[in-house]
Amino acid sequence: FHLSLLLGANPSIMVGVDLGFPYLFSHLPGSPNQEYFTIHSDYFSTSDTKSCHSILKDYIYLEGIKDERCITHKIMETYKLWFDSAGDTSNLEDVFNISDGVKLKGIKNLSTEEGRSFLESLFSSKPNINNQRIVASTNKPKLNVKNLLKGVKELKSDIDDLSSSEIT
Repeated sequence: FHLSLLLGANPSIMVGVDLGFPYLFSHLPGSPNQEYFTIHSDYFSTSDTKSCHSILKDYIYLEGIKDERCITHKIMETYKLWFDSAGDTSNLEDVFNISDGVKLKGIKNLSTEEGRSFLESLFSSKPNINNQRIVASTNKPKLNVKNLLKGVKELKSDIDDLSSSEIT
């Protein structure tokens, strides 16, 4: 996400960053997490019951893209806040999130149905973007070099701290 902004991607499109469980699935069937739940299942505790138990144990509702509210786990709110804070240091004018999950601040959020139409119009020979909220400009994002350097220094400091401490 940030790398696409730094490289000047225009538009920058994220697909499937739903940060929620609109269909009470934590991960796509066939994904490593789903396989882990399946391997550790038994007759009374299936992968589906384990997944639902995990989701419903500490769930919250956040504003959704497709639905007014989207069920998610409280840990996912941390990731949402990370995306939301990106608007403080980056121009998100040409960033699109195609998902049926949680709505992200400062980013053009499109349902999967809207996103499909948008992508089709981008790759067709005759682009047709009629919806006013789906307008990609040709301006490259403005980088805030001061904040970028500060972030790189903080990251280097964190890595140095990890290197100097014993990791068990």
